[in-house]
Amino acid sequence: FWGAFLLFSITTASIISGSIIERARSGAFWIVAVLIGSVLWILDASWGWHPQGWMVKLWGYHDAYASGVVHAIAGGAA
Repeated sequence: FWGAFLLFSITTASIISGSIIERARSGAFWIVAVLIGSVLWILDASWGWHPQGWMVKLWGYHDAYASGVVHAIAGGAA
């Protein structure tokens, strides 16, 4: 279970890398990748996947394959 979530956070960071890797220094990219993969992505996943998350409760949001949560946070950060 934790391995799947680790892969989702790595995928989020790799999507962001396509947009900022040429524009940012390596250290800055790693800071952004760690911040998004360890904090922001977890918040977004809890809002969209947990039965008590606000996106689920208010809008009836259902993201069965993780595409919405992963790409929304990566696209917003890029």
